[in-house]
Amino acid sequence: QSGVVISSSEVVVKRLKALSRNGPLFAISFLTFWVAWAHPGLQFLICLCLYDSFLTIVDLNHNALLADLAVSAKERTSLNFYSSFFSALGSFSVFMSYAVWNKEDFFSFWIFCVTLATCSIIGFTLPTWLLRQRFEAEAKARKDRKS
Repeated sequence: QSGVVISSSEVVVKRLKALSRNGPLFAISFLTFWVAWAHPGLQFLICLCLYDSFLTIVDLNHNALLADLAVSAKERTSLNFYSSFFSALGSFSVFMSYAVWNKEDFFSFWIFCVTLATCSIIGFTLPTWLLRQRFEAEAKARKDRKS
């Protein structure tokens, strides 16, 4: 222990920075499965390692963020509800992919994957940027009040 006290808003900002960096990379790693760029076995191995690594980083920061954002059980329950609701909503993309799947022509499925990854990149970038602005402003206001 170094004895350095880290405020809650600083922890939230660090998690948001991690999500804003690794979230888009997670979406891009999803796309690497669908573009041939190496021997199939090697490509699968590299893509799987990249995808699982970014999934772990994103999931850890996302799940820890819930505990950092809400102190009371009521707030956590509310945030958990919205998180679950939008996760279920996002899962519909799996069922939508069957509408564009064609074994003979992957182009429509590839366009679907690129669109999904683009929406994911925007979904990671915009909300984390907005939340970072809010928490950085709160941290600055708290620092100004102390001095």
